Amino acid sequence: MSYPLLALAMAVSLAAGVARGFAGFGCSALTVAGLAVFVSPAQVVPAVLAVLAPEVLASISISTMRGAVRSMDSRWMAALLWGNALCIPLGLAALARLPAIELR
Repeated sequence: MSYPLLALAMAVSLAAGVARGFAGFGCSALTVAGLAVFVSPAQVVPAVLAVLAPEVLASISISTMRGAVRSMDSRWMAALLWGNALCIPLGLAALARLPAIELR
């Protein structure tokens, strides 16, 4: 990776981190959207997942989960889980097979 691209990646990541600090979410979406313009999404998505997945897991607390489970709509959550189970593998296959131009 060239130094200008590395500096750009750091700037995009910093801006996404600031947005997450204010909003509480969206860091990975902003990072992927900002970097996919300059780098293939097939390179950006795994790197963002590897870096941000532990951060997401660390921010989940047991007390927060208890309250969320009590107040969630189980039918809506089941629909979301089925949709994710179907669409995530399709998205990963598209990410692996489609050219970077179409993915951008």
